Amino acid sequence: MPKKIIMLGRQGERKGSYDVLKIAPLFPDYQFVLYGDGEIERLTKEIKRKNIQNVTLPGWLDASKRDEVLSGAVLHLLISYNEGLPMSILETMARGIPNLATAIGGIPDAIKDGENGFLVTPGDLQQIQIYLNLFLNERELRISLSKQARLTVENRFSIESFFNEWNALYDASIYKKEKE
Repeated sequence: MPKKIIMLGRQGERKGSYDVLKIAPLFPDYQFVLYGDGEIERLTKEIKRKNIQNVTLPGWLDASKRDEVLSGAVLHLLISYNEGLPMSILETMARGIPNLATAIGGIPDAIKDGENGFLVTPGDLQQIQIYLNLFLNERELRISLSKQARLTVENRFSIESFFNEWNALYDASIYKKEKE
């Protein structure tokens, strides 16, 4: 199993990056890689101050390296305190990478807790730790979450699913007009 847990996007307090710095040392066999911009200098100082060995901040992930990075990831963390529905969740799910994310904004529209990922309360480090342990230690669960993550995007967020929904709405409106 790959040993990389990733976090994509702007890094900082609002995104839960400092929570990752508190959790990561509890999982020394895994590398936590936080891709993105934001409070990189402050996070780097905190990593050095706490001597955290398994967190890296490689900067923004450009499209040319995205496939390589995603193919080596076992889990995507998005433990923000404020969010809409981040594209990183849909991108990782489309690749069969489950998410451990906070139940805020539009995130619960994509992630169903225990079905295709995990949802936690912002700032609840104990809950994050429990779900990480569960995910990392239960092979069958990882496989199931991965399959369901991919299926969720295919069935609900792909261009084909939007096209099918649009056609159904269009057909329904034509039928309604014909009946009038």
